[in-house]
Amino acid sequence: MTTPLHAQYDSIDALAQAIADKRVSAADLAQSAMQAIQAQASTNIFVHVDTDLTTQQALELDEQAAKGQAGSLAGAPVAHNDRIVTQGWPTTAASAMLAGYVSPFDATAVRQANQAGAITFGKVNCDEFGMGAADETSAHGALHLADPSSPAQHRAAGGAAAAVSSGLVMAALDTPADHDAYPGAASHGVTRLHGTRGLVSRYGLVANASTLDQICPVARHARDVLALADAISGFDPADGTSLQQWDGQANNPGHLRTAFNAAQEQQDTTSHSPLAGLRVGTPDAQLHHADPQATQALEDTLSHLESLGAQRVAVSPTHLDHALATYRVLAAAEASSNLSRYDGVHFGHRATQYQDLSDMIARSRQEGFGDEAKRRILLGTYFLSEAHYDGWYVQAQRMRRLIANALAHTLHTDCDLMLAPDTTFDALTAGSMLAGLPAVSFAAAGASPVSLKLIGRHFADAHLLAVTDRYQQTTA
Repeated sequence: MTTPLHAQYDSIDALAQAIADKRVSAADLAQSAMQAIQAQASTNIFVHVDTDLTTQQALELDEQAAKGQAGSLAGAPVAHNDRIVTQGWPTTAASAMLAGYVSPFDATAVRQANQAGAITFGKVNCDEFGMGAADETSAHGALHLADPSSPAQHRAAGGAAAAVSSGLVMAALDTPADHDAYPGAASHGVTRLHGTRGLVSRYGLVANASTLDQICPVARHARDVLALADAISGFDPADGTSLQQWDGQANNPGHLRTAFNAAQEQQDTTSHSPLAGLRVGTPDAQLHHADPQATQALEDTLSHLESLGAQRVAVSPTHLDHALATYRVLAAAEASSNLSRYDGVHFGHRATQYQDLSDMIARSRQEGFGDEAKRRILLGTYFLSEAHYDGWYVQAQRMRRLIANALAHTLHTDCDLMLAPDTTFDALTAGSMLAGLPAVSFAAAGASPVSLKLIGRHFADAHLLAVTDRYQQTTA
């Protein structure tokens, strides 16, 4: 395998400093990374690459570095989920419905990452419109990772996690997964932040379920996730869910790193017990459904956190037994509404043979959508129909509020954060996404690729990353 030049640097911050000091050029970094990506083309991790666009971006960055204007992500090779629009690149959401679409603009998160110096190396595979978790529903086909003897969980992770894990890029912008086979980003040994809703702008993200869609930074470890998340966070008037205020302060790029540094400084005041006073909740219900390997990894991680001063507490958030059903109803209903725009008239694939307008729309959708998208459209249309709207959609919205209130109560009264396995799309994962809570997925220390997740209160993104970083630093 071709080893890219950026593999010599252990963090995005170190690479950015090397660019700023002119010890390495972005053009050389881009060339070596593109060679590595081309050498692994058969894996189907990347579905769109453009050497000319990447090289042009690298040359422009070298010019900025020569003027002393290199940003915090200078030279960092970054990939983007195929649901995130990028100017000049195809954006298909892994669907035949959008085959050939090239965006005339960048998503806000992509623009912010580029302004900070990141270099786009291509679009990575994903499930169609984000409906799945293992790229099994992608119109581009599934991933073809090299080791067939590795655990199924390890082979199943999506393109963004695979691109980072393979060392092809240092970070990626991904979207949430929502399938029963959900393996968690950490199944590839990487770290992922699912931020508080409103932290990162959704503008430029091809819609699936609007109130559940988010752009999530993925990287090798917490500090690289912080670097990317800090650059792409901030208020965006183009997104109605973007927050102007962040825990009482202006939601601007830089606030996440400031909060992270403050949390780290507080930990360092008691170096022998850096996590002293931290209450880590373990939801009882989640452990009953975890496999033995995940349970053991959770126990080992809790023991390590206790050795750093944390306190383990058992918690039982109410209403979580309804979280999965609530998520399914709302996700299908919102997908049905969002995907109705693809009719072959205004947007999306148009059938070449049809009899009239109605037939054209039906044939266009039949040819353009995959099976999973069709199932969700049918389900969502049922939930939103006049006969079933009150009994399904309205009830799901009410339950969503109860779940959000229950999790908020648990995180403010019983514990400071929750730790649980992240190997399946379970009730806690669904509940935290419904509530818009921040979560960090990371790999448990050890040889087995077991995912764990930390879930915190609203605006606790930096605190979660600081705890994850302390864990990773002390188990490396």
